[in-house]
Amino acid sequence: MKISFNWVKEYIEIKENLNVISKFLTQSGLEVVSIKKVNLIKKNILHLIFGKVISFVFNFNKLKKITINIGGKNIFIFCDNLLNININDTIVVAPIGIIFYLRV
Repeated sequence: MKISFNWVKEYIEIKENLNVISKFLTQSGLEVVSIKKVNLIKKNILHLIFGKVISFVFNFNKLKKITINIGGKNIFIFCDNLLNININDTIVVAPIGIIFYLRV
């Protein structure tokens, strides 16, 4: 599993540096394979939009057709059978043509 050190710091106060935390995690039974610095491509964040899940339908290929309302316009997204999406959920939508890298 990959986790963001900055994300963890949002929830708990950490005074030690990343190397000390890595050793502590390894000693507690969690293997730290690598530590990578990742830069988020911030310019494309402006193109991401929020949408509200209106409905979804499963089809025979184990795909889910999701209807999402984005500012008065309904769009359709096809994805794997995500069990954690429900009607009225707000989700982030990347319109066609957006290349967005986010590592967590």
